Amino acid sequence: MTKTMVAFDLETTGLDTQNDHILQIGLVKFDTETFEELASVDWYIKPKYDFTIAPGAFKKTGLTKEFILENGVFLSDIWDKVVEFIGNDDILSYNGNNFDVPMLHYNLLRYGLSFDFENHVFYDSLVIERKRNSMQLAHVYKRYTGKELEDAHEALADVRALIEIFKHQIQNDDIKIFISGKF
Repeated sequence: MTKTMVAFDLETTGLDTQNDHILQIGLVKFDTETFEELASVDWYIKPKYDFTIAPGAFKKTGLTKEFILENGVFLSDIWDKVVEFIGNDDILSYNGNNFDVPMLHYNLLRYGLSFDFENHVFYDSLVIERKRNSMQLAHVYKRYTGKELEDAHEALADVRALIEIFKHQIQNDDIKIFISGKF
């Protein structure tokens, strides 16, 4: 781990890492021993191409096309500053391995920009959290209900536990319900 690290987050037009656009990039450099914030940068990004903001993205960020067009800068205009800010530091994100890093990669390709991803170590706090807090059905059941799951890995018991977990998730508003298409 480098002595300083850069944590980053993106806000985007949607969830399609290959086709959606970055709308905001925020970075914080911090000391990995003291966790003291050393510096931060934040830009609203105006896509070079026409864009729409998905309703879900608007609901989460409140960003509008009008705001971005008025306040945003082109990624190509600030990219050298981003690279300089990161330097040789390791990089931290939350769900970055699955979302932020691929989104950044495809946006850079789209705009003819580059970043040396290979020479940085990427830490993802969501991955760490998933390893720390087991996602096994019996463990999740205990976290929500405080009870041990009897007969774990017996299909009917597992299904009943699943229903109980879902009931708690809905009651606690821990989830948003998404209806997925075919797989």
